[in-house]
Parts: sequence; C-alpha cells; structure tokens
Amino acid sequence: MPKQSRSDKFGTKTYFSWKGLLLATISAIFYSIDAVFVKSIKNLHPIQLALYRFTALFCMCIPEVVKSGENLLGPKDVRLFIFLRGFLGGISIFFAYTSYRFLPLGESFIITSSIPIFVTFAAFIFLKEPCGFRHINRHSKRRSYDLQSAMPKQSRSDKVGTKTYFSWKGLLLATISAICYSIDAVFVKSIKNLHPIQLALYRFTALFCMCIPEVVKSGENLLGPKDVRFFIFLPGFLGGISIFLAYTSYRFLPLGESFIITSSIPIFVTFAAFIFLKEPCGVFQSFLVVFTVIGIIFTTKVPSRLIGTGVVYTTENIYGILAAIGSLFCRTCMMLSIRNAKKADHSVIMFNYSWISLVESLILLPVLTDFKIHECGIQWFYILVLGIINYAAQTFLTLSLKCEFAGPVSTIMSAVCIILAFLWQTFLFHDIPDYFTITGAVIVGLCIVLTSLRKWVSALPENSSQRQKLKWIMI
Repeated sequence: MPKQSRSDKFGTKTYFSWKGLLLATISAIFYSIDAVFVKSIKNLHPIQLALYRFTALFCMCIPEVVKSGENLLGPKDVRLFIFLRGFLGGISIFFAYTSYRFLPLGESFIITSSIPIFVTFAAFIFLKEPCGFRHINRHSKRRSYDLQSAMPKQSRSDKVGTKTYFSWKGLLLATISAICYSIDAVFVKSIKNLHPIQLALYRFTALFCMCIPEVVKSGENLLGPKDVRFFIFLPGFLGGISIFLAYTSYRFLPLGESFIITSSIPIFVTFAAFIFLKEPCGVFQSFLVVFTVIGIIFTTKVPSRLIGTGVVYTTENIYGILAAIGSLFCRTCMMLSIRNAKKADHSVIMFNYSWISLVESLILLPVLTDFKIHECGIQWFYILVLGIINYAAQTFLTLSLKCEFAGPVSTIMSAVCIILAFLWQTFLFHDIPDYFTITGAVIVGLCIVLTSLRKWVSALPENSSQRQKLKWIMI
C-alpha cells in the first residue's frame, strides 16, 4: 500500500482513501430511502412526519452529547448560529418533505441537491469569501483535509480514559439507564396483543440499526479479536434468550416481583465468578447469596404455604416466575462472558450482541407464534420508543461504567428499577403488592446494597481508617 500522509489520519486510526466516499454514499442512500417513505405515507401531513423525524433524532443524540461532556447549548460566542441552524433546519425539512409529496422525487432532488452552488455564492455575499474559478481551483488543490491539525489541541485530561468526571456523574447516568429500562418494561406489559418474542425482535432490530454507526466509527474488526471471539458471540446468544424471558416475566408477573428476581444479578454474578473465573468470594458474600435466594422465595410467595394462607398459582404465574429466574441465569452467564471479553471494544460487543440476538429472535418467532401487525393508534409509537429507549439505556449504562465502579452502578440500577417497578405496578396497573413481595424486595435490596458496600471497601487502601472499621465485611 502507498504511504499515507498525515491528512489521511484521524487521531491514530488510518483510513483508506475510499472510506469517506463510501460513508457519503451510504448517507445519500439513507436520505433517498427517507424520501421514499415520506412520499409513500400520504395520509399524514409532512409537518407530522418531520415531527417524528426530529423526535427520534433528539432521543438518539442525547447519549452522544452527554458523552462529549460539552456545554449542551454550545459556546456562548456562536450560540446564536447554533440555535439559528435548528430553527432553519426544521423549516427546511418541512419544505423538503412537502416537495417530496407534490413533486416527482427526481425533480425534487435535482433542486435540493444544488445546494453547493448556492452556498458558495451566498458565502461570497454574506461572509465575503472569495468566489472565482481560479481561486477555488487553487484552494481545493492547496487545502488538505487534515482533520487532526484542524482540531484544537487537547490537554491530557480531555482525552477519553483520563477525562475528569464529577463524582455523581456515573450514578446519575446509571439512574437514567434504570429509568429507561423500567419504562421499557411498562411498554412491554402494556402491549398485550403482541408476543414477547416479537417485541424482543423490535428491540434488537432498533439496537442493531443504532449501533452500526458506533461500531463503524470505532474502526475495530466487526467480529472482535480472535482470541475472545467466542465470548463476544456468547452474550448475543444468551442476551436474546434473556430478553425474551424477561419480557415474558413482565407479561405474566407484576412488575415489582419480576424486577426483584431479575435485579438480584449482582449477587449471583459475584458467586458465579467465584466458581467459573476463580475470583475471590468470602463467607460474607456466600451469606448474601443465601439471603438473596430467601428474598426471591418470599417474592414467589412460597412461605404462604407454611402459614396456612396458600396463594393460588395460575399457569401464568408459574410461567412468569420461571421466565424471571431463567432471565436471571442467562444474564449472569452473559456478564461472565463479557468480563472475559474485556479487551474488545464495547461497540463491537454491542454490535455482535444485537445481530446474533436479532437472528435468534427471527428463528424463535415462527416457532413460538405467528407474526402479528400492531394495532392502529398509539401502539406503533410504543414500539418505536421501545427500540430507542433500549439503545439509550444501554448507552447510558456503558457511559456510567466508564466513570464509576461496577458495584455502585449495579446497586443504584437495581434499587431504582425495583422502586420504579413498584410505583408503575401500583399507580399504572393498579396491582397492590402484598407483604410477601415487600419482604422479598427489602431482603434482596439489602443484599444488593451490602454487596456494593463490600466492593467499595475492597477498593480502599489497606491502611484506610474506613477499611479498618468495616473489615468484618471482607470476611
């Protein structure tokens, strides 16, 4: 291969000369498909379609802007131009969608694609930029698209991996992720006419489409490093089954009971890591596992048999309990697999997780049920939000783990999920939890908090006074 100049590099990643043109071509294909959809949906006004476009765009860009760490409104000296672009962009998309509706697509694109000529002329008038053939020719030959030199120099603390975060940022992102997951459960429980495997299919389809730009941007091998490829593929297989079983438990169990079981994963991951990964697990952790199992037993209302107030188990209750326990088992194995694939980029893991789970859902769907078209009305909006909110939840979780220990993140997520699940169960679905469920929630929640506390103490220096006071927790 010929030697590449500095202008062929962005950061430290080498790009082929055709890569930019290929990405531009893919972008143009997406814009043309967008126009086809707009022209096909004739019963909705163009401004309503534009509203849907900007809603999806807003939801999907939130994780990226949070990850950047920049001021959400931009620098003060150019804030007017940032806002102006948003105002004009909304009008522009509305006019473009209107032209797609009333003109043949070819004629519309001929007009709208002539923007480079008008931008050059407008820049000459308003920005006093030179406009002449000879100057443009010299400028295009002289200019090298050296993105690295054009970017402002960054201090070491501005780079990914050494970026300074506020102490609460990781926990805040974990809280937002937990809120997204709980809303996802509400949507799944509300859409009763579609099978859980079909809803899982929608989720993985959206996740697959949204993670493609991230994995392309990473520049890594799409299948990951060869030595950990098995552990990259395994979470996809286990993740598809886990989500299907979790969705089944949301359908057949009250949300609070389902989340108590599935949110006890930090304890079981610690115990499983001791067995399979030979990670340390003390006597205290073993007691926590036992008490967590007791909490799950209370949640399933088994003790009601012992005190003479037996609870009648319906077939749906049994399916829901078994599905929640199965989801917990699959998630535990999935966490162990991801831990073994730590050297792979998170976008590669997400990409393989999404496409394998998508294929798995496509195989299971005809086996378990017939594909059904969703109902007219707001249900299609629920399905759209289902995909977007899952991507946002996974992205916020990944970002929180980059700036906070896994223990506090898992604790805050489990606590928020359980609390919100009880709130949704009580106020949205009018299902009041009984004292067995509340007892199980308290036991499991206490075990999760103690597990996180132990991880925090283990990270303290040996001579720390706090570690000396809590040394009993390290037994």
